[in-house]
Amino acid sequence: MNVGAYVSKHFGFEFAYADFGRTSARATTMTRIVTPPVVFNGFTFTPERITESGSSFRADAEISSYSLSGLFRYPVTTRLELGAKLGASIWDADGKAIIETSGFPGIRIPSGTGMTPTLTIENSGSGVDVVYGASAKFNAYKNLWV
Repeated sequence: MNVGAYVSKHFGFEFAYADFGRTSARATTMTRIVTPPVVFNGFTFTPERITESGSSFRADAEISSYSLSGLFRYPVTTRLELGAKLGASIWDADGKAIIETSGFPGIRIPSGTGMTPTLTIENSGSGVDVVYGASAKFNAYKNLWV
């Protein structure tokens, strides 16, 4: 959302708000290890051991910003206008990642034991950055411009 106005022929201001929304990512992996048969002196021993382990990953992020900018415009001809913008943007970002596993290759942790390893990472940040831009506006026909 942008709101602004020119207070003179060449100078103006603009206030902007941007909500980049919430984004999410999910991934799941499964590892299955089958113990191979062992051959010794002509005898084959086939163990009945299959080990499975899995991991899941979830990540969420939310970002928004406010900005205030000064505007400048300069009509070069009756059809061509050049412009510039300079200001500041205040932004805020929140993120969270969760990694869970039911074991590691060769080690199975049964579910429901309360021993499922989980790693949670949360981070927040905010800051102020410079906003700038340049423009060229060409009046093609009456109220039509590019």
